[in-house]
Amino acid sequence: MTQKNTNESHIDEVFVKLVIGIGIICLANAKVIGRGISKLRLENAAWGFTIITLASILFVIRDYHLLFLNWLHPNWFDYDLLVKLKSYGWIKNFLSLMSIFSAAYLWCLGVIPTTKIKRYQNALDDVTLKNAKDFKPKVVDYRREDAFTEVITVMVPGIGAESLDSVKAKLEASLAKPISEIRKGKNPKYAEIILGGRILPKHTKYQTLEQNLKASGEFIIGESKKGTLTENISNLPHMMIAGTVGGGKSVFFKQVITGLLHSSNHTQLYLIDLKGGLEFRHFETLPNVKVAKTPEDAVRLLKLVKSEMTKRFEYLEQSGFDKINPTRDKRDRIILGIDEASVLFANARRDSEDYDLIIEARNLTENIAKLSRAAAIHLILATQKVSKETIDTRIQEVVDGRMCFKLNTIEGSVRVLGSGDAAKLSAIAGRGIWQYGSKQMEVQAPIITNFELKDKIKVLKDSFKSGSKSLHQDMLETKVERLILTKTSVQMPAEENFEGL
Repeated sequence: MTQKNTNESHIDEVFVKLVIGIGIICLANAKVIGRGISKLRLENAAWGFTIITLASILFVIRDYHLLFLNWLHPNWFDYDLLVKLKSYGWIKNFLSLMSIFSAAYLWCLGVIPTTKIKRYQNALDDVTLKNAKDFKPKVVDYRREDAFTEVITVMVPGIGAESLDSVKAKLEASLAKPISEIRKGKNPKYAEIILGGRILPKHTKYQTLEQNLKASGEFIIGESKKGTLTENISNLPHMMIAGTVGGGKSVFFKQVITGLLHSSNHTQLYLIDLKGGLEFRHFETLPNVKVAKTPEDAVRLLKLVKSEMTKRFEYLEQSGFDKINPTRDKRDRIILGIDEASVLFANARRDSEDYDLIIEARNLTENIAKLSRAAAIHLILATQKVSKETIDTRIQEVVDGRMCFKLNTIEGSVRVLGSGDAAKLSAIAGRGIWQYGSKQMEVQAPIITNFELKDKIKVLKDSFKSGSKSLHQDMLETKVERLILTKTSVQMPAEENFEGL
């Protein structure tokens, strides 16, 4: 009897030591487990704990946990101890296994970020930044934003994101990774270091990126450090393209138009090119594209677009809708593109023969830019330089989407982006900065050759012929021409109408 009590006492002692040992291990790895908890996501947690629950049930039914303990240390976990553990009942065994498996699962989730945080902290310490109280920046979190981007959250009280940015080159060398951006956190005590693991290509083709166009109204911006970047014209709704000669502005404009025509049905495109229409000569052959090549034609076209915008507002008021939906309302999306906008809007002398036309063009464009958001009418402006003399400030204020290629001066870059970043760009054709609202990123815009463009135009023509692409409405100029013919025929005497028949 005494021997039996001694054995039971020994078993209880071993069990208590086992529980204490597990507790110590958990406490020692509490930070890792805690970080694992912070990394839990609903979908991952659901799958993870479902597997843990099923595994725990299987282990209890088959006594796998007891066999494992005996295999781990036969002298400690002898037959008597295993019988004792089993005697606690399946619920206690199940809950114990659930706790152990859950802790292991959370530890696995937390160990990688914890290791990375420690490594990133060492890299920050090497830079030797600190505030007046000798407080050094402290890495408090790490997360992967996507397949190419990592975000390090750093506590920087009394130091600020600006101080981190001032030692960006040293940080990159210490981290051994390129830093795409250092920005302020939502709380001013914190800063975020954005690590771009993907190197931008120096050259990319439109054909290789075209497959990324999924929805109507989408077009390609280019390759970013986060992957291929696309945008939807309906979200912008207006865009400006700026850059010096040879930077890629004109090629970008053409691939944007190609992408919009490819991804969209029921779209009318009106282009203004006062350089004789050379840039858009390939598009001019399409049934849904019209090109204006003189100031007179440009003003006439702007008037037509404004008139259509007014009609659409009247329709919205009558129907009770907030904005035009091309599919629902059977009205085509209208895109107005102006190449070298500075030529059309540049300040002209009062004695110039084009003075009245330029003033009228400015007023019409401003009116369209400010009011056309709800009418499914979009404006794309391309220019070598942006200033109040070339593009009116009131027009600039309503253009949210901006693609800026390399500019020669910081002043020019500030006018377009609000910063000097475009002046710091590498001299690589097609390298630019895309800005939409507060979002800004460096991209490599795709190249489309004239040979490829001709092929795309042919495909688009065939789509109209086959009926896979069509328009809800007549082109605006066609409407006017038809109206003029109708008025002329009404005014003619009856005998003159049949003259020559």
